[in-house]
Amino acid sequence: ADRPFDENGQRRRGLTPGTTCRMWHCCGMRIRNLLSTAGVSTTGVALVVVGIVGIFLPIIPGLIPIAAGMTILARRFTWADRIVTNVRDRLPTRTSAE
Repeated sequence: ADRPFDENGQRRRGLTPGTTCRMWHCCGMRIRNLLSTAGVSTTGVALVVVGIVGIFLPIIPGLIPIAAGMTILARRFTWADRIVTNVRDRLPTRTSAE
């Protein structure tokens, strides 16, 4: 009775094909995605903050953590991806010396 389908292939526990699955592995996937997004967000924002502080302090280089943080944030957020793409497009490209 712990399987979502019976021997005829019909769903058990009143679940219809349009409803969400109530099994643990589905909830575990949602929790894993939420934790992954939270981890990426926290890491990216922390690096951007360290970079901003580094602009004013001579000990920490400022642009490197900002670039790293924005690149990490661009993995999950479209606004960060747009910023990274705009900055990348404005940078000069390397050409070969051939």
